[in-house]
Amino acid sequence: MKLVKDNSQKNILVRLPNWVGDVIMALPFVEAVKKKFPDHQIHVVIKNGLEDILAFAEGIDTISTYSKKEHKGFVGGYKFGKQLSKKFDYEFFYCLPNSFSSAWIGYFTHSKNRIGFKSEMRNFLFSKSYEKPIGKHRVNDYLHLLKEFSPLDAAEVKSSLQLRERNALVSNTPDKKNLLLNINSEAFSRRIPFESAASLLLKLGETDNYTIYLTGSNKEAPYVKKVLDLLPEDFRIENRAGRTSLKELFELVGSMDFVVSTDSGIAHIANAFGVNTVVIFGAGDERNTRPFNTQNLKIIRKPDLACAPCVSNKCIFRTPKCISDLNMERVVTALKLFK
Repeated sequence: MKLVKDNSQKNILVRLPNWVGDVIMALPFVEAVKKKFPDHQIHVVIKNGLEDILAFAEGIDTISTYSKKEHKGFVGGYKFGKQLSKKFDYEFFYCLPNSFSSAWIGYFTHSKNRIGFKSEMRNFLFSKSYEKPIGKHRVNDYLHLLKEFSPLDAAEVKSSLQLRERNALVSNTPDKKNLLLNINSEAFSRRIPFESAASLLLKLGETDNYTIYLTGSNKEAPYVKKVLDLLPEDFRIENRAGRTSLKELFELVGSMDFVVSTDSGIAHIANAFGVNTVVIFGAGDERNTRPFNTQNLKIIRKPDLACAPCVSNKCIFRTPKCISDLNMERVVTALKLFK
């Protein structure tokens, strides 16, 4: 049976980024597009394995997943773009990632307008391309792609996730708040060292105010265990590292009262759910990649380091001094400041 397009419906296709935190930072762009084009349907392409994120987002009409393993090379990208073009006619294609392959797919969707940032010699694949702004938050970078249509001011949009169902395994102890600690990051220079993480947990435990949860991916679970090995045997903690799916992780984070995290996807998830969030910055520049919503957010960085902020995944020191030399008492104090 031949697929018949509905040519009466106006459609916009957005290629979302490939990392959890960046997907969260792209949600204000999706919201802005919906506000600018309320009579259009919003379709997105997202990396295979990240689609469960969008179960907590709003304003998206269809989701297509893309895997480089299934759609290898230029031919695979061409075929994927053609598949999309057979389903819908797109008035706009917005490419948020910087990769050539993302723009390549968009070209073969035959979208009337194909818009993205100039990079990787891919400009010929767009009908309009822009220089990426310098020194702005990544959310504002994405909003810049709406420049031709007078983009919304950043104050008019927010990063927002909706919790559909509270995580069933989260405690409801009346006299304690639920606090999740994420010590992990893809980058060594953003990860909390073992001793510092153990010190922070002991300080949080001393207050007796929290039911404490630890999180992490399957790959990060051994790192979390090394931290737990430094704690007293009777230290009470809920270790969920390596024990949640992506959907369950979002439910866990959204069910918290507080989240303390490195500069990572977890911090962005918590912030978008409106959870009180403390972010410990090592490498990375909070002016560009901090969680976007300023409400319920505290940023902690060790002051007066000549090398900060850097954006290197590898530290010039044996351990990242920006985190290992940080007084973890500041985290406890920051949590007390939330109203």
